[in-house]
Amino acid sequence: MDPISPVTPTSTAELAQYQTKINKLKGDLKHSDQAKKKFGLKHDRERKKKNLLDLEMMLKMLQHNQVVRLFSRTGKVHTLLFAEHAEKAEWAAAIEDCQAEMLNRQPGFSSGTSTVDINQMLFMAKGSIAKQEEEVKAYIEDDDVELLDGLLVVLVDCAYGLKSKGKTEIFSQLEVDTYGRSERKAKTKCVQYSIKPEWDQGFEVELEAAHSMTVQIYESRMLSDYVIAKGMIELVSYGLLDQEIHTIDLPLQPQGQLSMKLQYLTPEMMLKRSEMMKANTTTAVFGVRLELITIRECDLIPNIVRLCAEEVEKRGLEETGVYRISGLASDVKMLREAFDVDIDQAEKLVKEVDIHAVTGALKLFLREMPEPLFPRVLYNRFVEGSNLSNIDSRISCMVSLLYSMPDANLLTTLYLIKHFKTVSQFSATNKMTSSNLATVIGPNVLKPIDDGADRIVLDVGNQVSIFGFFVDLRLDLLEPEERDVDGYSVQEVLSSTSMTKIGIMTSRSTDSANMGRESPGGAGLTRGYLDIYSKT
Repeated sequence: MDPISPVTPTSTAELAQYQTKINKLKGDLKHSDQAKKKFGLKHDRERKKKNLLDLEMMLKMLQHNQVVRLFSRTGKVHTLLFAEHAEKAEWAAAIEDCQAEMLNRQPGFSSGTSTVDINQMLFMAKGSIAKQEEEVKAYIEDDDVELLDGLLVVLVDCAYGLKSKGKTEIFSQLEVDTYGRSERKAKTKCVQYSIKPEWDQGFEVELEAAHSMTVQIYESRMLSDYVIAKGMIELVSYGLLDQEIHTIDLPLQPQGQLSMKLQYLTPEMMLKRSEMMKANTTTAVFGVRLELITIRECDLIPNIVRLCAEEVEKRGLEETGVYRISGLASDVKMLREAFDVDIDQAEKLVKEVDIHAVTGALKLFLREMPEPLFPRVLYNRFVEGSNLSNIDSRISCMVSLLYSMPDANLLTTLYLIKHFKTVSQFSATNKMTSSNLATVIGPNVLKPIDDGADRIVLDVGNQVSIFGFFVDLRLDLLEPEERDVDGYSVQEVLSSTSMTKIGIMTSRSTDSANMGRESPGGAGLTRGYLDIYSKT
C-alpha cells in the first residue's frame, strides 16, 4: 500500500482573510437592512447577500480539516474532510454501523469497506454539501427569519430516556448557528451513564445573528465520540424575547429528552448589566474604570488581565475553541467574586478552574469596563484609519491612534495583543486564528460613542476588523517610537515573556476620563437571572 499523504490544512492567514471579509460584509449588510427599512433600498443589499453566501461557503470548504479515512479491501484509501467535529462524529458512527452490518451478514469477513459502500458514502457527502449551502443561503436570503444578538444563559440540567451501550460516560455539547453556520459554544463535563444522567451546569453563550441552538449528547469512546441523541431549539419560537427564564424539556432524536433552562438577554440589557453581587467597592475590578484599578493596584496592567492571560499561556494554548467556548457560569461567577474581593484567592482559583472559565472571566472584565479599552472618543478615527486603502498609510494612522491612548489603555492593549498573537500561533490545534480571536474580543474592547444596542450590533464588523488589524500586525511595527512609562518602555511589554509589574501610572494617564463619556449605569440583573444559577 502506498504511504498515506498527510492532509495539508488551509493556512491560518488565508482563513483569517476570508473571516475578516465576512465580518465586514455582515456589518455592511446590517447597515443595508436599516437602509432598506427606511428608504426601500434593495439592489445593493441583494449584491451583498450574494457575496456573503459565496464567502461563507468558501470558508466552510476551506475549514474542512477533520479527517476520516476509509480503507477499501483493495487497498485504496478515501479521505473525507469535515469542517465540524459533530459532522465527523456522525459519519464515523455511521461507518461503524455499516461495518457491523457487513460482519453480521458475513461472519469472519474483513472489516474493510467495499468500493460500492464507499461510492454510496461519497454520493451522500455531495448531498450533505448541497444541503449545507441551502441552509446558509436560507438564513442570508430570508428576510422573515428573526436573528438574535446578545447573550443566552443556559442551564443544562439532566436527560431522560437515553439508552447507551454498556457503562460509558456521556456529555452534552451546545452549538449555535451564526448566519446559518454552526459553531460549538459549550461542552458539559462527562458523567457516568444512568437512567437520569445529571450535569447541572450553566453557561453564558454569546449570540450573533443566531436563529437556533443544537444540543447533542455524546457517548465518550476511546477512538471517537459517538452521537447518541440530538435536538434543536428555534430560539425565537420559544418566546425567549420576554427575557424570562424558560424551563424546557427538549425532545431528542432518536431517543430521550433533555431538561434545561434558558434566558435570553438583549444587547441593551447586557449594556445595563451590573455586578451579580455587589463586592467591596474599594477592591472591585468588574465595572470599574481602568485608571481607578491601576491606581489602586500600582500597576498599569490590571492583575486580572495578567493572571488570566498567563494561565491561558500555561495550559490553554492547545485547547480547542479557547476564548470562543463558554466556561461554566458558576466558575466564571466564582472567579469574578474572587477578583473583586481577594486577589490572593483569585490567583489560586485561576489555576484550578477550567480554562474556558478563565477566558470567560477575562472577556467579562473587558466587556463590563465602563469606558472600553479603546476609548470611545477615538472609535470613529480608528474606523476611518482601518478603511484607508494604502497599507502604509493605514499602519501609520492606526499605530499613531493606538499611541494616543492613555498609558494604562495602551500598555494593557499591547499586552493583550501580544497574548492573542501567542494564542493564534497554535491555531492549527486550538482552531482560533487571529480573525477568530478578533471576532470574539473586538466587540468587548471597541465600542462606538453612540452606545445604543442597535448601534453596537451594527458596528461588529468594524470592531472585529480594527482589533484583528492589530493582532495581525508585526510586533516590530507596533514599536514606532521609544515611549517610557515610569521607567518602563513599550518594547518591554512587547518583548517580555514573563512580565513584571509596569508600575504606577503617570498623571497624564489619569486624564483618560476626559477622552470619552461614562456608560449609563447598569440597573442590575433580574432576580430570575440570579436564580438560574442557584443550583450551581
